[in-house]
Amino acid sequence: MAEFHETSPNAATFILSIYVLGFVFGPILIAPLSETYGRRKLYIWGNILFTIFSVGTALSNSMGMLLGFRFSMGFAGVVPITIGSGSIADMMALETRGRAISIWALGPLLGPCIGPVAGGYMIRAKGWRWVYWLISIIVRILTPMFFLMRPALILRLVRRAYPYLNFPARRNLRARDSPKTQCLTTSGYYKLSSTE
Repeated sequence: MAEFHETSPNAATFILSIYVLGFVFGPILIAPLSETYGRRKLYIWGNILFTIFSVGTALSNSMGMLLGFRFSMGFAGVVPITIGSGSIADMMALETRGRAISIWALGPLLGPCIGPVAGGYMIRAKGWRWVYWLISIIVRILTPMFFLMRPALILRLVRRAYPYLNFPARRNLRARDSPKTQCLTTSGYYKLSSTE
């Protein structure tokens, strides 16, 4: 705050809360776009934009710039929260879907608890800009996975990592399940939605 010659406690609070304001308005646009263009494209573009806005926040030289980039980070950062449970529902059998979503929900629940503590230590050690540099570095490392991994490969990796979630094998899907109770794997979802 002193760097921008701002002493108001309301401005400091608004810098923190404008990120959540992006979380409020993001799903209004993201949810319909996911139904139109698919979730994978939104994950990719959400990560790319989140990285760009994180770098912009780290390079901010005025209060307006900081507020604008923080809002944009929230807007782009809400993509996985908005469509993540839908992606899990598409890949998981009905019996194990609740367990998978509860594991996935640990991120949005624990992130706001752990993030400020870790960020506080980093701000004290390196300065506030390094929080955004670290975020952008991590996202830049993880984003290429979305370009390289296809949904079928992701499903195969999840099956190996969590064998207790009881994924049915893809070749046994048609023989065992009727269309009403079919596991909505990536291919099963498209087959089911195209036949209804």
